[in-house]
Amino acid sequence: MRCAIVSMLFVVAASWGAQAAAEPVRIELNSLESTDTGCRVSFLIENKNPRALEALRAELAVFNRGGAVQRRMLVDLGPVRQAKTIVKSFVTEQRCDDIGSMLVNDVSVCTPLERDACLDALDLTSRVEAVRFYK
Repeated sequence: MRCAIVSMLFVVAASWGAQAAAEPVRIELNSLESTDTGCRVSFLIENKNPRALEALRAELAVFNRGGAVQRRMLVDLGPVRQAKTIVKSFVTEQRCDDIGSMLVNDVSVCTPLERDACLDALDLTSRVEAVRFYK
């Protein structure tokens, strides 16, 4: 009996862990706003997992309208509490009109998930019509 209960708890815990990793982390490129020093880029981040993302750091490649890489940068998009949506912004030195697309090249930190599983779980969209956001 005790063995059956322990086995059942293990199965429930394992399925919760698999479910947590399978839920998408939605990141929307929400807006680009011109500033005196460049372009303010804002992201809407939605963590659908039953666990918090303690840290989420992505390597972005920013391309111009002609498709050439203009800048690579690391951006901190976390922490994000469980079942929570947040907004993160940063300023890049490029003019907003020069940005043609943004690539999530890699995820360098994604705690508590594995980096590869985290990259796979990213669901990316862009509200900025003229800018593609992808992985």
